[in-house]
Amino acid sequence: MRRRSKLEFVADKVRRGEENNILLVELFEDEAVALKLARPEFHRVSSCVGFRKEATESMALVNELRRLRATMTLVEKRNHEESPAVGDPWCGWHLLDLCSGASLTVILRFLL
Repeated sequence: MRRRSKLEFVADKVRRGEENNILLVELFEDEAVALKLARPEFHRVSSCVGFRKEATESMALVNELRRLRATMTLVEKRNHEESPAVGDPWCGWHLLDLCSGASLTVILRFLL
């Protein structure tokens, strides 16, 4: 019998309603994200021993980046009310995640 990845273990727990970590529940709300994370090229990430911890930290960071981006977009819109098209508020920014789950943060940033 093949060993389940940490991703599959957490996904099952969320589906059964047994997961109390709201950030992990949010991650698995979109079934497509869980399916993408299960792809072979993400095996190293989805099978890491600390998947729950890393996913929680990464989701917290991604959520904070979303909040920051929404705030920046509102400020940008106020500054350019005459122009309905707003440029990318991340232009010129370089984000660096120095924690050990950095690869998961990058993957989630693009999947979510």
